[in-house]
Formats: sequence, structure tokens, C-alpha cells
Amino acid sequence: MKTNLTLILIAPLLFIGCSSTPVNKTFVPPTASGSSQRNALSPKHFWFDYPFQPSPGKRYWTLVDEQTWMEHYESGDDSRFKVVGRTTVGETSGTLVVKISGDPQKTDTGNEGNFQAFIPDVGSAKMEFSFRNKTGGEWQEWRSLAEMQGIE
Repeated sequence: MKTNLTLILIAPLLFIGCSSTPVNKTFVPPTASGSSQRNALSPKHFWFDYPFQPSPGKRYWTLVDEQTWMEHYESGDDSRFKVVGRTTVGETSGTLVVKISGDPQKTDTGNEGNFQAFIPDVGSAKMEFSFRNKTGGEWQEWRSLAEMQGIE
């Protein structure tokens, strides 16, 4: 009888404890709710000059939603990037994205997850767009491509 009474008294406390929501104690992947807080650090739009082949010219980047960036070429072509998460390049924190679509012949990069880009957080000391490739199963070093312009 004493055990039953204890359970009756403790049950509401267990229920309240189980239903409470923890406060940002763990990493929330980009696909889960709460990612908008992380993306609040990321710019919503920027561009940079790309002087190389193929398709030299301005590259316009726009955050489509919390999970997707679109790269638009002056030629009219587009590439789509998926947000992978957060990372730090050098001393700069930012958003890590991976290319998931776009014509490989026109962009000179594939869509198999072997091309990543780094978008620094707004207000970073270095607002440099960087990239890296996976070659032979190994990620190469980050390389700065251009200074970001028109950051919003």
C-alpha cells in the first residue's frame, strides 16, 4: 500500500519532468526545428565576382529556406546547395553547405557531395567565401575564392 501511495504522489512529478523541453543543451541538426536560430547568423543574400572558367562573372547567392542556398550565375544557370551545419574555418564561424544540383559541365563541380562551401556569419572579420573538394575520399584544405559583396 505504501508503494502504491508513493507512486501516486511521484507520478505527476515524473510526468511534468518528462514533458519539459530542454534549453539548447545539444546540437540541433539543420533538418530539425530550431535551425532558424543558427541561420539567423548567416547572411540572406550576397554576391562575389568569379573570374574563372566556366562562366566567369558575378555569382549571386540567396538563402531560399533554412536548408537551401541557391547560386545564380550571370549566364542564367543555377546551382543548389544544402545546409550541412555549422563549422569554423580559421577563426571564422559560419554555415557549411554542400552542392546538390546544377549542371556539372557548366559549374565544373559535381552534385555527389564532393564540393562544399563556407559562408561566414554576418559581421565576421573576414567575409570571404571559401570552398573545398573531396578528392580520393579526403577533404582538401579550405581555399578562399572571393570577398563577399552586397551582404544582406
